[in-house]
This record gives sequence, structure tokens and C-alpha cells, in this order.
Amino acid sequence: MTDGEDRLASLPGRPLDLDEIDQLEATDRFATVLYDERTIETTGEYALVYNFVLVLAERLAGAIYDETEEVWYSVYSESRSDAELTAAYDAVRNARGDDTLFSRAPLTIEEAVFRVDRPSGEETCAYDPGDTFECPVCGEGHTVRFQPENDYARDVDSIDTSHFVVECPEARREELILEFQAKTGRDSPPGE
Repeated sequence: MTDGEDRLASLPGRPLDLDEIDQLEATDRFATVLYDERTIETTGEYALVYNFVLVLAERLAGAIYDETEEVWYSVYSESRSDAELTAAYDAVRNARGDDTLFSRAPLTIEEAVFRVDRPSGEETCAYDPGDTFECPVCGEGHTVRFQPENDYARDVDSIDTSHFVVECPEARREELILEFQAKTGRDSPPGE
């Protein structure tokens, strides 16, 4: 597939499962690991990842798994200060021959890191509608708003899709979700 020098000997000769991706993210070496959710293969008890982009402390790297050779290849590597996520996505897309990969992924490194760092579980982002959010993606202040769940999701008892959001011109779809209401532990929407 590619030059032998691009082999990643530090990775196992198989796709990584999501638990392994989580373990990578949990180390201080990685800020986040981005993979395309539409290309995950589920086999029995495992969900397997065949492509990813690593955001490390100092570098940005893209890698793909070659099933024929049973080896991972590096397809992109750049100093983080000079790197662009879209370039890493393009390298993976080119290696795979699939222009649809990472179509919903963050556009900037800052957005990707923010998504990993936003609160989850019982934590809350500590913002209420109307508050000013100092955006780590674009550096500007944005007004927080509460986005109630849509009509479709309202009909599903176990899902609450309402969320806190800000508009950010540098984010994918020009929005950053600060927190999903279902993960706040609140019993009612803010302001009630």
C-alpha cells in the first residue's frame, strides 16, 4: 500500500477497538483520537476502528489499517503548530479512496480538543442561557442558548437531545455544543 518506512510498528497488527482508543486518549501523550464513526465495524463484542487522526501534544498524525498486510500505516504527520485537521482527514481519505470520511468531524484542532474536554456524566458546564462563553475555538465571546430537543426525539422516552450551544464561525456547522441536557443530572431545563 505505501512505503515500508511509513509502517507503525507500535500498533498491533489488527484494527483497534474502541476501548483501546479510549485508553490512548486517557494518556497524557494524546489530546484526542478522531475516527470516522460511519466506518466502525462491529463484530460481536468489539467495535473496530480502521482509520484515525491522532492529536498529540506536539504533532498531528493520520493512520490507516491495511487489512491485507495486517499493519498500520502513517499517512500524515505534521508538527501540531503547522498542522490542519482537514489536511490529516484528506490524507486518510486519499489513502482509503473515500471522500466521505470525517464528513462530520471537527474542522480545527481546537474544536476537536474542546469536544473531548466538554463536561459529561453528572458534571455540568456551569453555563445558563444568556451567559457569555469564552470560546477556545475562535477566541471570541458567544452567547449561550438552550436548544430544546426536537419533535422527533421528544417521542423517544429514554433520550433527551436538548443541549446548551453557542454559535461559532470556526466550528463545524458553525455551532459548538457545550453540554447535552441529559448528561447534566438536572431534572428540568434551565430556568425552570
